[in-house]
Amino acid sequence: MDQEQENYEYSGRAAPQAVEAEVFFLGGVMQDPNVLSDVVSLLDPEDFFQERHKIIWEALQRLSQFNTPIDVVTLSNALETENKLEAAGGREYLLKLIESVASGANARYHAEIIQKKAVMRRLINVSTTAIREAQDPTAEPDDVISKLEGSVMALAEKQVKNSLRPASEVVQEIL
Repeated sequence: MDQEQENYEYSGRAAPQAVEAEVFFLGGVMQDPNVLSDVVSLLDPEDFFQERHKIIWEALQRLSQFNTPIDVVTLSNALETENKLEAAGGREYLLKLIESVASGANARYHAEIIQKKAVMRRLINVSTTAIREAQDPTAEPDDVISKLEGSVMALAEKQVKNSLRPASEVVQEIL
């Protein structure tokens, strides 16, 4: 169990997640690989809640990086080469992702949903860590506050970076 999921169990609540958006996003990218260039920089693998979706997104990013055509065959071969095909759900799951959507038209919108949920999970993680540190009888308040401030600032910087859009996109909107 990773640290983030451990923290959610500590809080007794379900983690913010949008698994359906993850499915539609990945399915849309696989359905229409041209969408990938628009969204490849929006999400990190860690933004995905489901582990298999993290694995699939990493593979899609690598295929994109090497200008490899994206389809079920190239993706499953890449995952198989890395011994991650089964962890990603197998070929059947990849086909299910593609069948889940009609097109990749809403991929950017789905990416934004995934991103927001990931930020909320990170914020919960930062807050939970701060609570644990504050409960330590040997902790110094200034140290705990400084760590919390640094973590929150890092989240804020990531938010600003992710909200930036390419100039060409902004110009198209204006025109």
